[in-house]
Amino acid sequence: MTLTPAEALVLLDPNADQGVQAAKVTFLGLLAEGVLRLEQARSRVFGAYTQVKLARQPATAPPHVEAVLEAVRYSKAATINDIAKRLAKATQRFASFVPALVRPRLVQRGLLEERRHQEQRRTLLLFRRTVTVSTFHPTEAGRREQARLRTLLDEAPAIREALDHNPARAAAMAASLGVLLVLVPSLLPVLGQLANAMGLPQTSGPGESGGNSDDWSTSLDSSATAFGDSLDGALSDAASDSGSDSDGGDGGGGDGGGGE
Repeated sequence: MTLTPAEALVLLDPNADQGVQAAKVTFLGLLAEGVLRLEQARSRVFGAYTQVKLARQPATAPPHVEAVLEAVRYSKAATINDIAKRLAKATQRFASFVPALVRPRLVQRGLLEERRHQEQRRTLLLFRRTVTVSTFHPTEAGRREQARLRTLLDEAPAIREALDHNPARAAAMAASLGVLLVLVPSLLPVLGQLANAMGLPQTSGPGESGGNSDDWSTSLDSSATAFGDSLDGALSDAASDSGSDSDGGDGGGGDGGGGE
């Protein structure tokens, strides 16, 4: 069963508040697959800056993936800040990213099930009211997939060490994770090396597009960790900034949104 990085993240912790993180790994996964690419641009006002461009349309695009692609397509300046702002606006500051775009597909695929119960909650410090609360739990198939993912992710840090002295083993371990490698921060700086060890097409970084292969490949280079940090900051800022009703200008981008 093939899961996107966001789906794997949510399956492992179905009720967590992780809209921003799910959006982040979706971005990174699309970059690693060559669906998105980084390009250098320049403006008179901001000088050189990095843009995110759509390199190719994926064969399939689950709702959360399509939401990210839409934000890229219609962002004015195509900077990370612009895109994060637009995505935040479309997902209620990432509040709906998981419950509306990621979790339902896991339920449809039989990996999660919804359970409802009644709770008493205090309102206005004086009154109590009964509310219906939904929680999500793995099915038997979901528990098996959770166990498989945890095993793979627990072993993933060893991939980097193996890359130095046993590239073939590193390649085999990386192949078992595929694009879910973006869930392992320590591997982001070596995605290009892993793609080379796996014999997959790759690009060296901003300014070059990803391959057209359906196999996992990467358009992230040794700057992937820094880019991941920038992406994390842009999404977090967009999640906490209430001014998300308009796009930013050329080169600067904008922030917006709030957490899930």
